[in-house]
Amino acid sequence: MREGDELLSPKRWGLPDVPAQRLTGKFRRTCRHYRHAFQTCSSNGSEHAEVYLRGLFLMESERNYANIARRINGPEDDGQNLQQFMSDSPWKGQLVFDQIQGDISAWPALHGGSLMLDESGFERDGDKSAGAGRQHLGRFGKVDMGQVGVALGYYQDGTWAMVDAELFMPERWFDDGHADLRRRYHVPEEVGFRTKPEIGLAMIRRAKANGLPFQDVLSAPVRNSPVLAGLKFPRGEVRAEG
Repeated sequence: MREGDELLSPKRWGLPDVPAQRLTGKFRRTCRHYRHAFQTCSSNGSEHAEVYLRGLFLMESERNYANIARRINGPEDDGQNLQQFMSDSPWKGQLVFDQIQGDISAWPALHGGSLMLDESGFERDGDKSAGAGRQHLGRFGKVDMGQVGVALGYYQDGTWAMVDAELFMPERWFDDGHADLRRRYHVPEEVGFRTKPEIGLAMIRRAKANGLPFQDVLSAPVRNSPVLAGLKFPRGEVRAEG
């Protein structure tokens, strides 16, 4: 193993050598399974999705589009196609989450799990990213410049998966002064301000409509929200955790 390749060591990730050798085939089969989610009217971007994921797995730092493209595709790739796929291509991220939920529903051993609603903040150097601004970043325990996402996870019997996620957009992002930025970052015109609990409620309702077989919902960041409190489901209800 070359110096600096410790990231690729199966032992680092708690994996024995033989199963780790099989991961490449499983990864490629998974990419093919989700290929339809990256289809647009003019092309299919699943190859770019695979390149991006491989970069996240193999690179420990400086994982920008150019560096990922050079590492995976070769030094002649400047990352422009990858950036276009991630930033401008009109593929629907929700189709990926819908497929994940469908896969869980098709596996009886995973039925009866718990949904986990949480938020995660990411620091940014400036406010030129969608939804960026000074706001509470719970992961860092402070108010700072950054973005915040609301995520929905599913857990059952030692298996966890992210089954939905949305970017939280602070209310100021919907004033007239941010109109140009909304267009630049492709914020749909029909999207308006929603609180984090309202985003969470929409995701829970989507999961229910998709038939995700969850038993209850654990809601850490919005445990006192009247939007979610006492929300009833056939197999359970929202309960506060944390």
